[in-house]
Amino acid sequence: LSCSAQAPGTAAAQQSVQFQAAAQTQGCSSSPTYAWDFGDGQTATGGNVLHAYASAGVYAWTLTVTQDGASCVRTGVVSALTPPAVSSVAKAGNPFRVVILGSNFHPDVRVFIAGSEWATVSWKGDGKIVLKKGSALKALFPPGVFVPIRLLNGDGGEVTVRFDRGSGQWLPGA
Repeated sequence: LSCSAQAPGTAAAQQSVQFQAAAQTQGCSSSPTYAWDFGDGQTATGGNVLHAYASAGVYAWTLTVTQDGASCVRTGVVSALTPPAVSSVAKAGNPFRVVILGSNFHPDVRVFIAGSEWATVSWKGDGKIVLKKGSALKALFPPGVFVPIRLLNGDGGEVTVRFDRGSGQWLPGA
C-alpha cells in the first residue's frame, strides 16, 4: 500500500478548501479507507474532502490510509489566513485616486488592477488603502466597466473586488 495527499499550503479562514488522497495497491482484497485529521479537532473520511478552518492559524494535518491491515500516513501543514476584507471602494478627485476601505490590509499589501501590479499604493492603516497616480490610474478604469482590483497581503491573504469608475459602484469577486 502506498498513498499520496494533496492539500493547500495556505487557505482563507472560514472558506472551504479541498484535500485529496489517492492510494496505490497491489494484491489487496478490500478497498482502502481514508481518514483525515485536519489539526483543528475536526476529522473526515474519504479520498476527496472539503474542510474550512474556523480561525487563522497554522494547522498540521494527517492522512491515514488503511487497507487489509496495512497503513500509509502522510502529513502536512496549512496556514489559515484572515484575508483582507473590503467594505467600500470610491474614487476621489484632483488628482484622481481610488480609496479602498475595509480591514486587515497589511503594510506590505500589493494591488493588482486588471491583472497588472499597481505600484503607487499608500497604506493608511489596517482599514485604508489609497491608489494614486492621477490620469494614469484613471485610464485603467474606463467608465461603465467593472475592473478587477486584487489585494494581496504578504502572508498570502487576498481578496478581489470589481470597481466601475463611471457609476462609482463596486462588487465583490473577480
